[in-house]
Amino acid sequence: MEDMLGKIEDLVQRKEQIKLGGGTAAIEKQHAQGKLTVRERIDLLLDPGTFTELDIFAARQPTVMVWDQKETPSDGIVTGYGKINGRMVSLWAQDFTVMSGAVGETHARKLCKATDLAYEMKIPLIGLMDGAGGRLQEPLAPINVATYFLAKMARNSGVVPQITAILGPVPGMSYTIQLTDFIIMAKETGFQYVTSPRIVKRMTGEDVTHQELGGARIHSQISGCCDLVGADDKACLQQIKDLLSFVPSSCEEYPAIVDTGDKPDRIAADMIELVPTGVNELYDMREVIARIVDTSYFFELKPDFAKNIITCFARLGGRSVGIVASQPMVKAGVIDTDAADKMTRFIRFCDAFNIPLIYLVDTPGVIIGTTEERKGILRHGAKAAYAVAEATVPQIQVCIRKSYAGGYILMGSKALGIDLAFAWPIAEVGFMSSPAAGTTLLRKLDDGQQKEKEKEYSSKLIDIYWVAGRKDTDMIEDIIDPRQTRPILIKALDVTSHKRKSIPNRKHGNMPV
Repeated sequence: MEDMLGKIEDLVQRKEQIKLGGGTAAIEKQHAQGKLTVRERIDLLLDPGTFTELDIFAARQPTVMVWDQKETPSDGIVTGYGKINGRMVSLWAQDFTVMSGAVGETHARKLCKATDLAYEMKIPLIGLMDGAGGRLQEPLAPINVATYFLAKMARNSGVVPQITAILGPVPGMSYTIQLTDFIIMAKETGFQYVTSPRIVKRMTGEDVTHQELGGARIHSQISGCCDLVGADDKACLQQIKDLLSFVPSSCEEYPAIVDTGDKPDRIAADMIELVPTGVNELYDMREVIARIVDTSYFFELKPDFAKNIITCFARLGGRSVGIVASQPMVKAGVIDTDAADKMTRFIRFCDAFNIPLIYLVDTPGVIIGTTEERKGILRHGAKAAYAVAEATVPQIQVCIRKSYAGGYILMGSKALGIDLAFAWPIAEVGFMSSPAAGTTLLRKLDDGQQKEKEKEYSSKLIDIYWVAGRKDTDMIEDIIDPRQTRPILIKALDVTSHKRKSIPNRKHGNMPV
């Protein structure tokens, strides 16, 4: 018995030593940079007492560099499983205090194991990144095993939700991380790029800072490679929790229905004052969303990228929904290449994980002009249309004020296969706006005659009552009181909740990318 107790005491001491990672000096340096340690992050993210660590004794593979034989506790990565708000997740988290979190062979194999666990158990995969890329002391093994990791994440895509927080530098590994569903970056300490500024300068001569090359601002506002930005580690970890609350654990489940305490039949009395009737007047679509969804709470994704389109999660009658909405405050809500990409990615995620889609439409259409044509707006717009047509989840549209041309097509049209479409009485739906029609059809008339004909076009051919009466086109189900939008949407979700749409027996389609 005494021998066993001694062995247990030795085990405890060994684990405690490993949990110190690179040691107290390295931990202090981590804190000085405004970052938490890997185990502090895990303690904040997971429910207390639920974390089970795997492969804590995993050893570093021998290196050919005889001058670099130092110990690497857990090989610079902590993996295991635990619960977030009562739901099991698989987790991997890099430890920057050990060899700057660089990826070696054992490190990469632990990544793969965590990924396999998520896939096999059908639970979300959470990654916390803070590492210096590939380990140069092991030049071939880590890149080979890390590529296996990339393949496994591609396999996981659409099967389990994959969420990554970038809390430190991520050179090289950024390719893999772009395969995850959502990427969260720490505002001051998170960086993702192909390679570090030091190597960029050495190879190209370009002198650039970490922030300029791959900081949170670059990727949340310009590249679109980041979905959310947190002020610090703690804020990023909270965003993971909030995001996870809207999605199921796998494609085999449905999101949980939550009692939010908000009445399904609640109306928004001030909705008619919020949205101006003039099609060119501005208003904030976020205010409309807040009046429709449960408790006025919605969780927006990519809020600083392609601001002319809004993508967010919310609840309606306790159900998790994905909302794609025009934003008239930015570019009048027109759809450009970035907006098309943003909505496509979001629609496909919601469809993969059984989350109904709501489209709130107020758009003049797809952007025109040489700049966007040269960026491939036709291809990017087709991508969005493909996503809508491909989706099998319930899809419901409300035309708030206008829906013209390509905007009508891409924003959840009946012809693309959505289930139900409604419109406010101020809405206009048609091939083009009356001024555009006037320019095209009536250019030979004088100004006075043209304006009169434009008025006639507006009152007859794009008027919502004319559209509703054309059942040969079947473009909308009903014209509704704006104040009743919430209860009408909840009833629509009720009737479509058992929707089952068959898909062709094929390997996959060929979406333009």
